[in-house]
Amino acid sequence: MMQKRTTPPPPLDITALFPELAPLARRAVRLHPRRGLKPGPGESKVGGTFLWPANEPWPMCSVGHAQTEPRRKQDAELLRREAETWGPVNERYPSGKPMPEGQPHGAYVGVIQLRVADVPELGFPEGCDLFQLLWCPRDHDHEEYSYYGPECRVYWRQSSTISEVLKEQPVPAIFDPHYMPQVCQFIPERIQDYPDVFALPEELQYRIWNWEETEAAQGHVYGYPDAAPGMKIGENVDWIQDPWFPPCPSCRQEMEHLLTVASWEWDGGSFRWWRPLEEPPLAHGVPLQDGQDTNDDAGITLGDAGNIYLFVCRRCPGWPIAYTLQCS
Repeated sequence: MMQKRTTPPPPLDITALFPELAPLARRAVRLHPRRGLKPGPGESKVGGTFLWPANEPWPMCSVGHAQTEPRRKQDAELLRREAETWGPVNERYPSGKPMPEGQPHGAYVGVIQLRVADVPELGFPEGCDLFQLLWCPRDHDHEEYSYYGPECRVYWRQSSTISEVLKEQPVPAIFDPHYMPQVCQFIPERIQDYPDVFALPEELQYRIWNWEETEAAQGHVYGYPDAAPGMKIGENVDWIQDPWFPPCPSCRQEMEHLLTVASWEWDGGSFRWWRPLEEPPLAHGVPLQDGQDTNDDAGITLGDAGNIYLFVCRRCPGWPIAYTLQCS
């Protein structure tokens, strides 16, 4: 956590042009996952070995998968070695009937672990200081939320109660390599952002769009400093499609955004505003031309470079969780 990432300063004061945006500003935490160091089991990170109690069973998926067995299986030891190093895995899935529900099909994988000491802005239940997101790294079809992607589970823990860590954490034998994260440390950065343009009142949306088309805008767009992209914590969500907050499965009231899991931290257009100042210079000036950048260090691809949004209801016991995936 000794490294630093700094979002470039905004090129103009958007609230001077649209004063009604000022009260909508919120704190956001850009998590900035980066490879290089190997964070320990108890640290905030992507992937790797989680702080999981040795006396607690590791979660196994029993929900029907949207794909059948692959044509070719690699041997278990090779899969384990590749999963431990989070290297590329060349598995291809044929079309076919979904696997049946009610029986274990494979292990979940640890995706994100966060400590309250690093990101208190997440909001932790009383008595908990550790957040863990795991998912089944295969596609699942949820009709209720029109969701197609990995099956997610969230765990809140008190780390001091874990006396012994599960050292041999299971690795799935069959998985979509796009859902197997690379081990990264987080470099949290606190910024201020604004609502996604589609989350604004319609009248304000049109005024912003009209301004963007004028000479006065001088090439500026509301895409910065609106909702920050990438893995983040914060009230303002970087929507790819229309804004949508699911109803709580218990009380049916609207849930709140908890966390975004993103494929990319910026792309070939938004890097001008969102690529941190500390990143190494680009040889050709554009990330997609260079082919090498840190915008996807976590190694996750969700649909067409999309996002998974996690939501929580803090009104109900147990803090129910819901999630959805959006991509272009």
